Amino acid sequence: MLLALLAPNYGSRFIVSLERHIRLVATRRRLAVFAVLATALIARLAVLPIEPIPEPGIHDEFSYLLMADTFAHGRLTNPPHPMWKHFETFHVNQLPTYCSKYMPAQGLFLALGQAICHQPFWGVWLSTGLMCASICWALQAWMPPTWALVGGILAILRLGVFSYWADSYWGGSVSALGGALVVGAFARVRRRTRVRDSAIMATGLSLLAASRPYEGLVYSIPILVLLSVWLWRSEGPTLRQRLCKFVLPAFLTLMVTASALAFYFWRTTGSPWHPPYAIYAATYDAAPFVPWQRITSVPIYRHEEMKRFYLGYEMNQYLVTRSVPWFVWTIRTGEFWLFFAGPALMVAVLVAVWLLPYGLGVKGFTRKARVLLLINLVSFVALLLPTYFNLHYAAPMTCSFLALLVLCFRSIWIRDRQGVQKGKSIVRGIILVCIIVSVLRAFIPNAYWAPSNGSFPTPKQTERAKILKRLREYTASQIVIVRYKPDHDPHDEWVYNDADIDGSRVIWARDMGPQNAELVRYFHDRRPWLLEPDYNPPKLSPYEQ
Repeated sequence: MLLALLAPNYGSRFIVSLERHIRLVATRRRLAVFAVLATALIARLAVLPIEPIPEPGIHDEFSYLLMADTFAHGRLTNPPHPMWKHFETFHVNQLPTYCSKYMPAQGLFLALGQAICHQPFWGVWLSTGLMCASICWALQAWMPPTWALVGGILAILRLGVFSYWADSYWGGSVSALGGALVVGAFARVRRRTRVRDSAIMATGLSLLAASRPYEGLVYSIPILVLLSVWLWRSEGPTLRQRLCKFVLPAFLTLMVTASALAFYFWRTTGSPWHPPYAIYAATYDAAPFVPWQRITSVPIYRHEEMKRFYLGYEMNQYLVTRSVPWFVWTIRTGEFWLFFAGPALMVAVLVAVWLLPYGLGVKGFTRKARVLLLINLVSFVALLLPTYFNLHYAAPMTCSFLALLVLCFRSIWIRDRQGVQKGKSIVRGIILVCIIVSVLRAFIPNAYWAPSNGSFPTPKQTERAKILKRLREYTASQIVIVRYKPDHDPHDEWVYNDADIDGSRVIWARDMGPQNAELVRYFHDRRPWLLEPDYNPPKLSPYEQ
């Protein structure tokens, strides 16, 4: 900022020449989208030496990987195992079928990576690249192509390389991809009614419904309301033409999606109206989804770790959100801004707000900003309401939020009352800072001060992966009985299995005391081990009854 104010023309000859080449790419819209896609994919490959293929460590990741393994083997779900009580774990249904509790979109991308490349991570890699490309495509409908390309670059820098969306199996990119398709098609449909844009919007809505249904629904409501008003009041094509070119194709696409989801629910839960998430919540969740609901009943838990998690950690979240909601909302707001904007991009927002009284001079800025503000405001308020919050819950609004940031960039760029290029210099400086932070993050892997939101494997993640690799090297099949200490952290879970439990080389089971005998008898052809992960290092020894 200091350099921008004191020497705004410093290095302008080189920068102007570079910007000229960027504009040549940006004006070729399809080329720009593919350039963002290729850059995102290549950038993630380039940092594999310092940000390698991640090992799963979070409950959700193992659940999604179970789903991916199921899909990759050509099944929608798995039959319940006779010994299922020994395999109970977080975010996995054991009855009526053995499956992940989550919606299927993220699992489909992971399954694609596993089926083609024998590694689910490549599904994450592909979905993140498509997310960045779709953001560039969507922004081309909201602003000039050069600024749309800037938005795509910002998506790569903030989310496409070092964020946990790109470096874990937790999700985020698929929902953001759906949100970008919806908001990009929304702007195009209002200018010209085409079947293609209708199908793209319906595809985005389908991705949202199949990944984050609550957040996707809230994000879509203002868009669909505004679109309905436009369809009714528009003076362009006739109402019949709008219905045939937009409503009908979108309706048919969404009906296909609804039918597919209903079939998936039926196969996993036995009912087309009950998703796996609902079955899991009824079985294990003690805290309500929203804090103003009261606790009606407490499930019976067979394992102390699950009891401690749901009646300890999650119940505390519910009680805090219920008692001091303003504090929780403040924390969530801060986390949201640090993840999606960070200090550098916040500068653009502050400067743009400071310039508002002087008039920004951007054609259509006020109208576009109001629409984007409405979409983001409704979505963000919805994020404050539930008991639980993670940053990938906000993924559907990624593109619309970035669109607001880029509009701030553009307003600063063209605003220059003294004609000394200060606005342009400020924008260039902010983008340069984002690039520098990413480069520093690449060369200083442990730079936790860098707001890049990267994922770092915990020691427990590494130890579990090492033990699993070691056991798989044995000729015989293995079964590992995991025994935790009474003060074990329930977030550090080791008991997760593949889709085909009986066909797995290594099976993980919970220690159930005397009931272990039935497990050992059932798997009499496997070598039993006792694992005590709370030792340092984790203690693996032959199991003796």
